[in-house]
Amino acid sequence: MVSKIAIKLFFLYLVFSGSAHCADKPNIVFIFADDQSWPHASAYGDVSVKTPSFDKIAENGVLLNHAFTSAPSCSPSRAVVLTGRNHWELESASNLFGIFPDSLLTYTRLLLENGYQLGNSGKGYKPGRSDVTWADSPVGNGGGDFPAFFKSRDKKKPFAYWMGSSNPHRPYEIGSGEKAGIDPSRIELPPYLPDSPEVRSDVADYYLEIQNFDDEVREIYETLESGGVLDNTLIVVTSDNGMPFPRAKTNLYDGGVHVPMAIMWPAKIPPGRVLDDFVNTADLAPTFLEAAGIAIPGSMTGKSLLTILKSSEQGLVDPAFTQVYLGRERHTGARDENYGYPIRALRNKHYLYLWNIYPDRWPAGNPDGYADIDGGPTKTWLLANPSPTDKDYFQLSMGIRPEHELYDLRKDPGQVKNAAYNPAYKSIRNNMRQELEKYLTETGDLHMSGNGMAYEAFPTSLDLDDGISYTKPTEAYFDELPGGPISH
Repeated sequence: MVSKIAIKLFFLYLVFSGSAHCADKPNIVFIFADDQSWPHASAYGDVSVKTPSFDKIAENGVLLNHAFTSAPSCSPSRAVVLTGRNHWELESASNLFGIFPDSLLTYTRLLLENGYQLGNSGKGYKPGRSDVTWADSPVGNGGGDFPAFFKSRDKKKPFAYWMGSSNPHRPYEIGSGEKAGIDPSRIELPPYLPDSPEVRSDVADYYLEIQNFDDEVREIYETLESGGVLDNTLIVVTSDNGMPFPRAKTNLYDGGVHVPMAIMWPAKIPPGRVLDDFVNTADLAPTFLEAAGIAIPGSMTGKSLLTILKSSEQGLVDPAFTQVYLGRERHTGARDENYGYPIRALRNKHYLYLWNIYPDRWPAGNPDGYADIDGGPTKTWLLANPSPTDKDYFQLSMGIRPEHELYDLRKDPGQVKNAAYNPAYKSIRNNMRQELEKYLTETGDLHMSGNGMAYEAFPTSLDLDDGISYTKPTEAYFDELPGGPISH
């Protein structure tokens, strides 16, 4: 017969072992820039911008050379992080101004259900609308800015915090970068942007906004450090998509999807390493869950990065992380019938292959405004200078594109010379196309079953009044779609 003392000791064990288990769970802080491209951080060697806080996280953790956002548009990219899924798997949340359906499982919800306290500030799932029932937003309910949240938090619980900055999103104060000491003449422009004083000044203004974002990162870092919890806090700093310039944001070229990323967790991640593994932002949700000791649900197609992060190696740590799959649907209602410009892409170390699914559409939106490109001095310059001398720049950003694009990154890192129709690259193009199609089919991309037009029909937050629930298209809707599977 078990004694009363033994029973008491057993219950004490449960209490203290539970407390210890809770204490072992890391805090998770996710910090999202708004429209920052790789390599625009001083940790990557960019001499025109100063990002000491981002650099400190990289020095005390890992710097990732090949981090990519699954979708180069604001709310879809945020939905990808929350769900750990490719953007084409997210129903209405695949589009900008989408509706985030309650059926999509998020890492934030799972953390909450497993004892975490959630907090957030700034931009969450925006500019879409949420239909989730468990919180005001898929990122969780508020909590104020990070110092306020940290001070008032329940110290008995681990916490997960989402900070969505509005920097370096447009608009910018014209000339603010140069006034703040950023020298436009030193800026290394990407080859798809014209070298003009207006463009250089515009990029300098963008750099200043990156530095403002870095100040926000510093405030969070210092709060964690002074609060004595830095050691057991997993911090990720990255961006939702690339810079708000022509041929960058909303595109699947590197300017739109290649993003900076630094990750630290002093208790678990060996510091001072640079990783060449190809990482998708869909990999973050499963990483957070595994770090918290929570089973990764089967709905998440991203892969946890914890093994490569905790490794002591540098460079390419895991051969399974050698390529990423990318996509986009509708960004704005910039075309007839409110159609989008769906693209899918496969990117590895040496090549970028893109499939423009409806090549007869305007990539940047109809010529009456090219509304998929954010307004600013660079766009204004291109619209005012479509002359023969500058025709290539205009065409690269605004012109009609072929169905297939292929870029040899060893010869053309700026991705401006399409080799898809060069006979020398025929086998590479075909192999990458087949590999992309295989993955899209496996992950349920509606374009692969001939139902791609459904992405155009999903309701948006602009279409619906508050209080009207999200409704997924029925099988009957798919039966009525025009045409069959796309042949290419």
